[in-house]
Amino acid sequence: MLFRSLAVTSAAGIDYGPLQRHLLLQDYEAADRLTATVLRQLAGAGAVARGYVYFSEVAAMPGVDLESLDRLWLAFSRGRFGFSVQGRLLAALDGQWDRLWPRLGWKQDGVWTRYPGSFTWSLEAPEGHMPLINQLRGVRLMDALLRHPALARRIEAAARN
Repeated sequence: MLFRSLAVTSAAGIDYGPLQRHLLLQDYEAADRLTATVLRQLAGAGAVARGYVYFSEVAAMPGVDLESLDRLWLAFSRGRFGFSVQGRLLAALDGQWDRLWPRLGWKQDGVWTRYPGSFTWSLEAPEGHMPLINQLRGVRLMDALLRHPALARRIEAAARN
């Protein structure tokens, strides 16, 4: 299969080729796991060692890398998935997180969706379903990501369109 990559950049020296390949092949579960790995790398050695990101580590993440992650998810999901999609949906729900979770398919009838088997790893998933950042780490991490200046600009632009 001929693979034509999307031009994205990294201030942290991350090779986004593997993520692009998973997204191109619509292997969204692998892409989601790789996105979480990249976020840990962007957060630093402490996050890599412990296996998760603290919300307080998000502000120091390079904006260009967060934009690259968002662009890749958007481009390879026909605009259905990505941080900016999640942020736009949250804004449309007046910032009410409790209304966002069911909208994303992360919580149904008051019960959190079980990872990974109960998630929809395809384009048939609800809009904004991926990447699954909050599901595993809480609202503070997702809030910090969506408030990062680089992503906040993208969310504002998406809301205007």
